Amino acid sequence: MGASGAGKTDSLATFLEAGIELFHLGTEPGACEVLIDSCKRRGLDISRLHFHQMKLAAMGWKAMTDNIATVGALSHEALTKLNDISKKEMSHFMEFLNQCKNFHDQRTGKDFGDVTTWNDSRAFAVDSLSGLNRMAREYVVGYKPTMHQGEWGVAMQLEENVMYKLISDRSCYLVLIAHVDREVDEVFGGVKITMSALGRKLAPQLVKFFSEVVLAKHEGDQFYWSTSEILADVKSRALPIGSKLTPSFVPLVRAHQARLSALRPPEAKAS
Repeated sequence: MGASGAGKTDSLATFLEAGIELFHLGTEPGACEVLIDSCKRRGLDISRLHFHQMKLAAMGWKAMTDNIATVGALSHEALTKLNDISKKEMSHFMEFLNQCKNFHDQRTGKDFGDVTTWNDSRAFAVDSLSGLNRMAREYVVGYKPTMHQGEWGVAMQLEENVMYKLISDRSCYLVLIAHVDREVDEVFGGVKITMSALGRKLAPQLVKFFSEVVLAKHEGDQFYWSTSEILADVKSRALPIGSKLTPSFVPLVRAHQARLSALRPPEAKAS
């Protein structure tokens, strides 16, 4: 997780450096372009890079005009009681699920099947949670300008369900790119930097699902990962504790491979 421009998408290219085939699902405009540029700058062979840039639904001028007129004519209380607006047009959340069920690579035009059936020779990156937030929200209420608490709850549950499915039911590497937000820590008090999710309660749930949660940051022209931010909701198992780690997935791949090697019986290691 990190602010815009902190090198989050750029670091995904290091999976190719580790010999892992990378599948990138862009949920925000331009996400895939950043990764392609990163591979070119590093001189990496993109034959093992596969990407799909989702095209999000944009409000048409008439719908936008009607929406603004509705906001101007009604009170906030009346707006909350509106039925959904253009909800049937908001199919991009379902498209996200379909890409997880059968990833279509726009570079080669090939389909690669269900991401939950892949092994650890592949990595699946969702870039980013902010795009998924919008998809889930609009799937529930369309272009409705405000949401009541129950609608927020439905959207949060949709997002949590799909992320839990991806995290719990797969063998490939999984990366979720997220922007950051400041939320009140309801358990220990104070304010923490955490991933920007739908609602205050969803981000802590998502953090629990991952083995590593790092804060991407940059100082001048230098980019780092941090696992030691006191005021950030970070987490590490394979990565060391530090504030200026090299932004690379190679150590995580090597740590996973070392775990597998340690589990192999002695006779298998000897052969």
